Amino acid sequence: MDGMVDLTGGITEMISLSDSKDLTIEKEKLLFKQLFRAFENKSFMTCGRSMGHAEVKNGLPDGHAYTITNVAYVSSQGRPEPNRLIRIKNPWASAVEWTGDWSDTDENSWSKVSEAVKSRIGHHEVHDDGQFWMNFKDFANEFSFYTICSITPDLDDNLRPDDPSTTEVKMRFGSWVGDSAGGSANKERPLATNPQYLFTIAEPDDDDDKGDCTVVIGLMQMYRRKQHAIFLSIGFRVYRANAKNPYQWLCDADLEEELGGSGSYRRLREVTGKVDLKPGNYIVIPSTAYPGEENDFMLRFFSGKSIEIHEMEES
Repeated sequence: MDGMVDLTGGITEMISLSDSKDLTIEKEKLLFKQLFRAFENKSFMTCGRSMGHAEVKNGLPDGHAYTITNVAYVSSQGRPEPNRLIRIKNPWASAVEWTGDWSDTDENSWSKVSEAVKSRIGHHEVHDDGQFWMNFKDFANEFSFYTICSITPDLDDNLRPDDPSTTEVKMRFGSWVGDSAGGSANKERPLATNPQYLFTIAEPDDDDDKGDCTVVIGLMQMYRRKQHAIFLSIGFRVYRANAKNPYQWLCDADLEEELGGSGSYRRLREVTGKVDLKPGNYIVIPSTAYPGEENDFMLRFFSGKSIEIHEMEES
């Protein structure tokens, strides 16, 4: 995942499939549509299995990462709706492949697909090359997550990465050091001791019927690999700035209403989050999960409208 960001300068979204057993048909269709649109827009996509899976008869090993190389709606005889299929490649390019429905050896499923459709999606009778097809339901059950790396995020929720020429990207660099390495909220050291950044939204997105502006924020911890150190658990939270003086440093009592953020703290190089906000002034607070963890970081802001960002000074 980090390599995709390094190569493209884009931003990566990780989608968990841990609750796949509870997926509704509507949710399955929505997730597949997201993958299909990402493939259409030439986004980089990967998927992986956690160590919690058992390597049994399905041919997929534990703790392994794969590349998603195709996403297609495939019509077949006797089925009113197209099959939602994903082609996956094992980077080892070995004979270790999926052995279930739509695998290379599943003659029953593929015999119901016309040669024209097979040609369109690039299905070839090549076995043991590390590349295989799965339907989305099996994919969601067998894999723990998938990632999509796009040059720009999907700000308008149309399941397509936005045009880079109309997306504004701004960066700010900072550090958790000394007293500013406050960690997440706790009795000994509140969240407000961490660095704070003011960002101002001047106008809503075009055609947004709620009058909101969507901002995607990425928090990246820096130089951990160079230091041969494990990643810290990181995250960020977004709050409303002081109404009378937006440049006033927020104290712990001001942090009762969280407007958004990156979710639970995760041990990743970069975490992201999307917020839909009215024009106004807001504060983002990046932090590690535990106090006293010092490191440099970078914040990235992606938006369809111009936003102003200022690093706050504690008063």
